[in-house]
Amino acid sequence: MHRSALLTDESAVRGCCGKVGYDKYLRFVWPLLVGLLVVSLAVATIAATVG
Repeated sequence: MHRSALLTDESAVRGCCGKVGYDKYLRFVWPLLVGLLVVSLAVATIAATVG
């Protein structure tokens, strides 16, 4: 399974990392996804401005 798919599937996290509470999963994954979105938008904005 692709690594990014593991982040979005809470049951996959439980399978590979043991018993993880859903609240701990959300506290880890949502800031990570928001950070990746911010970086992606910044790169797209820079690319649109430059090119």
